[in-house]
Amino acid sequence: MTTLNIQEQISEILVLRQPSVHRIADVREKLDKLHHHLQNVVNYGNSENITLTDEQKASISALPVAEALHQIDSLKKDLARLQARFSRETLNIGVIGRARQGKSRLLQSLTGLSRREIPDADGMHCTGVRSSICHSLETNTYADVYFYNESGFLEEVIAPYYRELTLGNPPQSIEEFSVRDLTLGAKATTAVDLAKFEHLKKYQKNLSEYRHLLGHASPLHIEKEEIPKFITQYDPDDSKVAYFNYLAVREVRIFCCFPNEEVGKIAVVDMPGLGDTGIGDEERMISTLSEEIDFILFVRMPKHTGDYWADVDVGLYDIANRALQGTSLETWSFQIINALAGGSNQRNCEDLRETINTHHLKVAQTIIANCADSATVQHTILPPVLDHIAKYITVLDRRFMDACERSLIDLQKTLAKLAQEAGQSITLVSGANEYTIFDNLFQDFWNEKLTLDLETLRIDLWQRRQDKDPNLSTAIEIACREAKEETGIPPIEEIRKKSMQKGSINKAYYDLLDIVRVNLSENFQSQLDESLKRSVDELKNKLAGLFSNAGLSSLTEQKNVSILAELLDLLETNADHASDLGMQKIHQGFKDLLEFQLFYRGLAQPRIRKHLDYLTAPREGITGERCAPELGQNPSAETIAEMLITLHSEALYKIDEELQDLLWEPSMSLFSITEEFLDCVLRAENVESSWRKFLWNHREKIWKNEFKWQHLISFFQEYSKPGKLTLI
Repeated sequence: MTTLNIQEQISEILVLRQPSVHRIADVREKLDKLHHHLQNVVNYGNSENITLTDEQKASISALPVAEALHQIDSLKKDLARLQARFSRETLNIGVIGRARQGKSRLLQSLTGLSRREIPDADGMHCTGVRSSICHSLETNTYADVYFYNESGFLEEVIAPYYRELTLGNPPQSIEEFSVRDLTLGAKATTAVDLAKFEHLKKYQKNLSEYRHLLGHASPLHIEKEEIPKFITQYDPDDSKVAYFNYLAVREVRIFCCFPNEEVGKIAVVDMPGLGDTGIGDEERMISTLSEEIDFILFVRMPKHTGDYWADVDVGLYDIANRALQGTSLETWSFQIINALAGGSNQRNCEDLRETINTHHLKVAQTIIANCADSATVQHTILPPVLDHIAKYITVLDRRFMDACERSLIDLQKTLAKLAQEAGQSITLVSGANEYTIFDNLFQDFWNEKLTLDLETLRIDLWQRRQDKDPNLSTAIEIACREAKEETGIPPIEEIRKKSMQKGSINKAYYDLLDIVRVNLSENFQSQLDESLKRSVDELKNKLAGLFSNAGLSSLTEQKNVSILAELLDLLETNADHASDLGMQKIHQGFKDLLEFQLFYRGLAQPRIRKHLDYLTAPREGITGERCAPELGQNPSAETIAEMLITLHSEALYKIDEELQDLLWEPSMSLFSITEEFLDCVLRAENVESSWRKFLWNHREKIWKNEFKWQHLISFFQEYSKPGKLTLI
């Protein structure tokens, strides 16, 4: 496989990840809803506003709510890591190794950076700053620095020292940390404890040197020359010059052009070398691996005097393995064994390679190479790494997804169990006859809300059924005004030009009649169509508002007239729809109302069209008084203009006069469709009992507080269905 093919495959992998990002976001949103409803179960059992017996409380406490909450919390963390993984614009290779194993030298060889940008820890441990080095085609190297804010610094960096060294409660502010007296507890007596304590004291002693950076706007863009000041403890060129900025740094992202410019969208991540005395490094490494790393390179350099796989090597492997979500390092990592120049440790390198499996350190490949030799790294390490990533990364991604999918299935089983057990205790937990509660609520819905409000609207429409429709009246006024202003009659010079083009002044006259007529007609059509639609929509929105106010808004997330459409869908899927005549009548009422429209062509067009005949040129079969008059002998352009103005004015006057008699018709039509709608949904035989059945089936959504327990059960039943929570 060529490098170019690998580059193309890596780009394709990044593109193919994007749909998963949206699916994960959808599942995370559903888990948030689930968490909220589970917490409602807990609150229901602990509420002071609800009187529950000991037996009822015991019934609620016995439900597997805590188990479901734990599963959700765990899933949300895994999905957040997975979403971050799939959202990245690069494939990230993490380089891991204990201090002084050649990890930094390998990074230098891979990226072309120097020990100024990637310190190699000669004589001391490197800092704990995580650096991501991203391949960029730009020739100038630069970096973006991300800082801790004060709360993140205290929680993630300082608090772990207090907990592990038993120093008391962690400080709650930077000011408190700066003045807190540090005294090592009596239980902390080992050399490691003492070293960790000194590490904490360094944070406090030098606080004034880096405090101004905590909460600094991130990222801070810096040039190549400034990078050491934010990632190292000492100036690479002068070890007497100490730096403390790194103590406030969460991460540095370096952008440079790799020696192999065709690697594609690749980044390598410099993981902090283990073996330092900083607390929290291990946890931060696990977090980084699970969220930001696609592939791992372990680095190990055997001593030339002899070496073996030690417990710390196995421990490092286990730490990395903990970061995985149900997959295996065996296909997720390479082991790089660092061979010294001159071959002084070559035999020991081979010994480690031969014995790696006996220590259960399972990796995809083990490669022996001199990490300090850039050419060797570029030809011996990089090609097989990129080739392996290109071949297997989609398989690894699928394993991560499958692990989360299995957890989602387990959660659905827990929810199904919860819903079943909660359903068995409905009567016990409700503490009352739920049908009695429903009957009172329905009577309020039917008599005090729906019927009363709909009849009130009907009376209002009846009283105004012969009133002028305000929308239509305004539209006619606007259309007439615009028709006067924009007649479509061209200036005299254009009429002359058109006459010459047509070769006849009469032909020009007839063409202009068509233009003026069409212009006038289209003007009224656009204005009147919109006004009629507006009047109908206003009625439908009023009706939707009445159903919403009656309590049915909880059945839909839609607004305005869309509520009626959603209710129609629910009525169609009602279990009794096929056999319930009352339900069929209600359904027909909603359907007819939603389909009802007033159109210009049916209402106004015939009235307007008869007055446009006078703007129609004489044609075969169209003669006499039902068409435009002829021009007479030797007409001029001025004659045409005067005739067009006269005919246009007469037509406009007659249209306006005609339409004034039309203004009351929309009001009558709106009253009529409302009366017909009420006949179907309120007055037809058996509709009240049909409404009762419908509301009973949806009672837990309509009256959430009164039927809160049933609502919760229904919610968990819904989310325990196969496919409701899935990443596939």
